[in-house]
Amino acid sequence: MNRPRILFAILDWGIGHATRTTPLIEAAAASGAEVFVASRGTAAAWLASALGGRPGITLLEKPGTPITYARRGTLLRIATQMPRFLASIAEESAWAATTARTLGITHIVSDNCYGVRVPGIPSVLISHQLHLPVPAPLRPAARAFVQRHARRFAEVWVPDLPGPSGGLLSGPLAAPLTTHPHPHPQTQSQSQSQSQTHFIAPLSHLPAPPSLAPHTPTPTHTPPSPPRGEAAPHPSSLRGEAAPHPSPPRGEAAPQSQPQSQSQSQSQPQPQPQPQPPLYLGLVSGPEPHRTRMEHALRAWMETAPGPDDALRLVIAGKPGGGRTQAGRVTTWYDPTSEELAWALAEAGTVVCRSGYSTLLDLAVLGRTAVLVPTPGQPEQEDLARHWARAFGFATCTSTDLERGRVPGPAGNPPHVRANDDAIARLEAWLAATLHPESAWNS
Repeated sequence: MNRPRILFAILDWGIGHATRTTPLIEAAAASGAEVFVASRGTAAAWLASALGGRPGITLLEKPGTPITYARRGTLLRIATQMPRFLASIAEESAWAATTARTLGITHIVSDNCYGVRVPGIPSVLISHQLHLPVPAPLRPAARAFVQRHARRFAEVWVPDLPGPSGGLLSGPLAAPLTTHPHPHPQTQSQSQSQSQTHFIAPLSHLPAPPSLAPHTPTPTHTPPSPPRGEAAPHPSSLRGEAAPHPSPPRGEAAPQSQPQSQSQSQSQPQPQPQPQPPLYLGLVSGPEPHRTRMEHALRAWMETAPGPDDALRLVIAGKPGGGRTQAGRVTTWYDPTSEELAWALAEAGTVVCRSGYSTLLDLAVLGRTAVLVPTPGQPEQEDLARHWARAFGFATCTSTDLERGRVPGPAGNPPHVRANDDAIARLEAWLAATLHPESAWNS
């Protein structure tokens, strides 16, 4: 019997859309579907690092247009690029039709790629921005734009939980759209078909912590081992120091102590000290030139921030394939595993990061506070930072504040949520409901 052949299309404005969609991609492949993942740019590089070589997953490149940002006047720069962005939606649509016909695609999951949908193929749109953050005079046009494109999908999936004003984590940005007649019937008659909005709960590529208790740093916590059989590096080795003798493999008991002579005890390796949690952790994300400016600002701030000289001051730069470096008192991880990132976030004393939605999802899953620094000229991040300051008491600062070293202490009560399970269940139910009766997903 035929298996579903699912096309996942990922917006390439940074890596956030790629990271949050990965749990759905992995679940679909694990359940027996043939999965095709399409993106470009930095998102495609991250997906290749995370998913390359996985059985049942094929990586593709799709058309798209990069959005460039200015050092100042970013909003005006974005506005001048809108005609090219609108043209790219038409390019996506033509590419999707050709790709679906060539590969025999049966389902489409599009993370904010408005053009990747094909009449007659069940398609869903993943988005937390159902209402674009634009000046008041432009809101009717912006609302009409989103509704016009969203109605072409059978369903709209919001990676959030319902909240008082829209989404619990995304606020008014995710206030549900009204339903609209769907122009291309998929599983219902045209008179019954509608584009429906569903909150599918948060998505995150980070491993869930053992519990959702409030964050309490514990210096004895060790980071999980990374995937694919690689040994997790000890933090001392990440700073160019010799790593201590490794502890026994997980699941095996440590050898029992035996009486030793003094010479024997001197020749035996000493117990491995526990990894030191980061005193400061900075997460770099977003488009250029603001990504590089943030990276430099975080290093400069951490270099002079109070604390012991040997404390781990860690910048995660979010550049696939960059390795690890040490400069002064600051360590940089360019492309950590999900396990390493989850450990650093869970154990750091102070976290400083952008207020991009995928980053906020990761904070919510781990129950972490952070100082939020919106990307200049990105109204979405500015709105999200204000929402998290009001709803959860988070501290915020501007990029200028960060560059001048004026970083407030972390504050607030982070939301505690679980990720992925509800979204995966929604995906499975949707696939089961839209498969041809003669097909079987798990065959």
